[in-house]
Amino acid sequence: MCHPTRHLLIALSLHVLLLSAWALAAEGKEDEIPLDKVPKPVVAAVKKKFPEAKLQGAAKQTDDDHTFYEVLIKHKGHEIYVVCEPEGKIVEIDREITLKDLPKPVSEALKKQFPKATIVSIEEVTEDDEITYAVILKPQKKDSARSLRPQGEGTGRRAAG
Repeated sequence: MCHPTRHLLIALSLHVLLLSAWALAAEGKEDEIPLDKVPKPVVAAVKKKFPEAKLQGAAKQTDDDHTFYEVLIKHKGHEIYVVCEPEGKIVEIDREITLKDLPKPVSEALKKQFPKATIVSIEEVTEDDEITYAVILKPQKKDSARSLRPQGEGTGRRAAG
């Protein structure tokens, strides 16, 4: 009864995600802002983490009483969203990836649990040094999303984008 595959199926079934490029907007208020209005510590943190990146856009997010800045960058052919606190602390990085970039246990779990589904998009989400993979699938009837750890198991929480 404690079979890992069954736990994975339960975890995947219970963790339907609302995932989009601007996922935090669903939880609070978000406004696009010009790059020159992004606090200097945020820009400095993003440039330090991704020195070769080109800044593309930004948004200011308010969630409860917390303010975050999301900076869209283009780095080595990938669009990456970097979410920072106003002081420049990076709290989340969302990077678009391909199926071949997924860890083997994750791709195997997806193929086993959703053999007829088509992958719409995959994001590698780094939050508090923990990596998860947010995968939007197009099954036979409607779109759905799943969040998995590198070992192929469900995360037990909604992914933030």
